[in-house]
Amino acid sequence: MRSGAGYAAQKLFEEGIISNPTELPRVFLMTDEETSFPHISHLFSHAQIVQQALKKSGTLTTRFSPFVATYVFLSYYRLRIREEIYPNQELLNLLESLKSRGLKLGIISNGSLEDQIEVLTRLEITGYFDSILVSEEVQIEKPDRRIFMLSASELGLDAPSILFVGDDWETDILGALDAGFQASLCVQFRRTQLDQILNCSKCFLQERIDDVIKLVDQR
Repeated sequence: MRSGAGYAAQKLFEEGIISNPTELPRVFLMTDEETSFPHISHLFSHAQIVQQALKKSGTLTTRFSPFVATYVFLSYYRLRIREEIYPNQELLNLLESLKSRGLKLGIISNGSLEDQIEVLTRLEITGYFDSILVSEEVQIEKPDRRIFMLSASELGLDAPSILFVGDDWETDILGALDAGFQASLCVQFRRTQLDQILNCSKCFLQERIDDVIKLVDQR
């Protein structure tokens, strides 16, 4: 996202649409962090976030309307984002290892159906999963326990037999625990909310995403 925002802002600056190519990305990322509404794909962003960032940053020139500038930004931003999403061999190896153990795999994701499926498709991992639930399609978002229970139903598994791995304490871990799942917080990419996990006797802590193999083999 940082790369995409920087690229888009530089393009807008070169085209005379904004006056500062460093301030807009900073405000954009801050605005994204503060913004929450149903079924939003933060990775591909949303016009509402960009419009707010342009307004807060005060960088927009008078060449185009805020609406036009927003979609020019999004076009460049999403172009760079797509370039950054490609298959990862470590992830593919992990999924192969899990499937070789006879496990059923599922995904529960908040966001828009089109954007979330595009990410999975670009990563070339859709074929590994027995269930893929995206909030926009089912109109339920994590941490609502109903989306977790729907996943359990699609997988044909009892909730206590499912290990849910996520990187957000409130959305992933609390939602999974409320549904009766086992839960593991992965901090490989986001080292936050560690105090909560250390005080939780019903969940695990993963330093890396592939540590899930150890958890599975210990059960």
